[in-house]
Amino acid sequence: MIHIFDEFKFLLTELKRVQDVLEDDTRTVLIKRSHFKEALLKYQTYWERIRVEIPFMVNFNMMAVDCTEIKQLLLDSCFEIECKLLEKISDNIIDTKTKI
Repeated sequence: MIHIFDEFKFLLTELKRVQDVLEDDTRTVLIKRSHFKEALLKYQTYWERIRVEIPFMVNFNMMAVDCTEIKQLLLDSCFEIECKLLEKISDNIIDTKTKI
């Protein structure tokens, strides 16, 4: 019925995937700052696109569909992923400074 969410629905499970990657120290050691920057930019772009492109209400001939909750869930997912990425970057910087 409504396909406006199809492009973004992966974000609802993306937080778990990102957390798994960030918690695996053997994988995060190999991640460069530029990759973190790219990932942050990607999720910030998704957040902005969701905010702008997805309506709060979709009107049909005989009814209106309130999209507020799903839109907020998608925005929250992007925000939480960004927070996790920033937290990991911060932890890496602190660890590096501690080693020095």
